[in-house]
Amino acid sequence: MRSLIRPPRLQPGYRVQVVAASGPVDEERFTVGLEALEGRYDLRFDDMGLFARTGFLAGDDTHRLEALNTAIADRDCKAIFLARGGYG
Repeated sequence: MRSLIRPPRLQPGYRVQVVAASGPVDEERFTVGLEALEGRYDLRFDDMGLFARTGFLAGDDTHRLEALNTAIADRDCKAIFLARGGYG
């Protein structure tokens, strides 16, 4: 049986990347979430990608993949938050 691997807890001030990997984000709702989190974490995000719209997705596949890969490659990033769920 495998043991559960738990990542370290997020601490105040840690860098967190926010990515819209599926559907676009409503700006008003994002602002509410941003206000709740920005005092605790160093939030980074690509607002062009978060609010982009290509059909029912948050921009084209290439841009969404690039945003996710950028977040993964950021060595100072301690977590990646997906801006919303959805298809894509």
